[in-house]
Amino acid sequence: MSTRSRSKGLAGGIIPSPRGEKPRSILFPIYATQALTTSFENLAPDIQHAYRAIADDPKYAHFIRIPDRVIRCVDYFGIDCNRASARDRLLSYYLFIGVIDNALDSAQIERGRQVLDYLKTPLPCFDQACVNSEVRLVTETLKSKISEEFYFSILEQLGRLYQRVLRERAARSIGELIRYRKA
Repeated sequence: MSTRSRSKGLAGGIIPSPRGEKPRSILFPIYATQALTTSFENLAPDIQHAYRAIADDPKYAHFIRIPDRVIRCVDYFGIDCNRASARDRLLSYYLFIGVIDNALDSAQIERGRQVLDYLKTPLPCFDQACVNSEVRLVTETLKSKISEEFYFSILEQLGRLYQRVLRERAARSIGELIRYRKA
């Protein structure tokens, strides 16, 4: 049986609860970054609850486990970093990947264009619309974790990735799909 509490959900061990629990102290120094990192403790409780609900969804369980695996690799190779910050960024990235992949696979291919539109503005906007849209919430969260220095490069790369997805979807044969994948 799992050591995690079923009442907290799977994400309970990863994402801070909005109930006023104090975050654990960071054991390693925070290195200077240019990220617009948003602390979830500073967001409205309904936004925090919505994000935890996404992370608790069983279809994203694989994605929220990846950051801890990456951190274990970082530890194994003796790489010095702020583990809490790295884990937080990785969680936002992998949850973003899971939610967007699910939306695209659920015949909502136009959501990719919508995500790119959300990303055009680097400043995150955690408004009420985030509570009602998984795609919007994970996108705004990811935006808050990307450094200004790399923001537009990442946006450009995500745009290219979306174009590849569209080309693959338009493939009329398995051979054509394989050619797109090899390109």
